[in-house]
Amino acid sequence: MAGLPGRIGNRGPDLHKRMIASALLLAGLVSGCGQPTIDYETATTEQQEEWLDAASRGVYDGLKRTLPKGRNGVYMKMGERKIDARRRRIDILVNVKFSGEPQIGSDVNAATMYKGACPTYIGTPLEANKVKIYTRFAMEGGGTLLAFMLSPENCTPYATA
Repeated sequence: MAGLPGRIGNRGPDLHKRMIASALLLAGLVSGCGQPTIDYETATTEQQEEWLDAASRGVYDGLKRTLPKGRNGVYMKMGERKIDARRRRIDILVNVKFSGEPQIGSDVNAATMYKGACPTYIGTPLEANKVKIYTRFAMEGGGTLLAFMLSPENCTPYATA
């Protein structure tokens, strides 16, 4: 978890609730991604890519439905979705734009996102196959508002949170 940004800009309690809801939905989609169990070790590269692509689509589409689109001056839009079967990784980018100047300081941070998402990630086929899900909320100009990665290593401390 080292190196992850610790705080996000805050546009009031609505952003806080939406970010937590996004993390919880992400966790819910991870747990219910509808993907059959795969033995990643024995699967072909093609099978790994197909399985990871299908799982990532469900997570991406569900997260997209939770994003604020102008409420309280916060605009979030889904960006790229990438998979890397060799590295067992799903990358999701969410583009964030504020109308007005964001106020810095919030209790929504990477730890809050892990507390919301990790208990549901643990025990899924994604976790069992050591698939990492990296989600980055990117601000205009390239800065990172918040980033976190669901992985067995990062989620173990939050397994019973």
